[in-house]
Amino acid sequence: ETPDGVLVHQVPLTYTYRGQDVQLGTLRVWSSLDRIHYHLLREAAFILVGNGIKTFLVSGFVLLIFYRLIGRHLFHVSRYLNAFTPEDPSEPLQIRSPGTPGKPDELQLLAGSINSICERLSSSIAQLKESEARLTFLMAHSTEGILIHDGRAILNLSLGACKLLGGTPTDFIGMNPLLTIAPEYRDEAAARIRRGEESVFELENLRLDGTRFPSHVRS
Repeated sequence: ETPDGVLVHQVPLTYTYRGQDVQLGTLRVWSSLDRIHYHLLREAAFILVGNGIKTFLVSGFVLLIFYRLIGRHLFHVSRYLNAFTPEDPSEPLQIRSPGTPGKPDELQLLAGSINSICERLSSSIAQLKESEARLTFLMAHSTEGILIHDGRAILNLSLGACKLLGGTPTDFIGMNPLLTIAPEYRDEAAARIRRGEESVFELENLRLDGTRFPSHVRS
């Protein structure tokens, strides 16, 4: 019986005597596969470990190159944007990356786009603050009845509107604007607000004390 993992090769031994083949015996060659398996497994382990080390080194080298060429500049952009305040703009973003002289690369184009966006944002906020300051001055000094609302609540109103309605800004800001109108005119006013149309129409307003006064309203 041949054990597992063993190869057996049999060679018959014969001798020719007086024209006849005489069987002398059989030569059996035994070969174990254990050492062959051992060497194959060891070579496979060496190949796997070697390839793993080479893959790790190549990956690390690629990541290092990526960080040097791109990653560190992206971190710089992130820090710049986190520190950027439109009200107090800092120096423009600059990226020093190796590129063709006279021809900006992708990172420098990115920096230019970010600087342009930040500049427009700062300019828009400055204009918005200027408009807000003019509106605040107008509301504080205008004798006309000006009321600003979003359809659901009063956001701001002029000094003249406060005098006409008989109260102070804190009495009206946050109030539904329809409550300053006599009940029989509210449906028409609400419909005009929903349609967003610009027109002048007559109605009666209500003061805080409940008294009425006629007015021409421009919406």
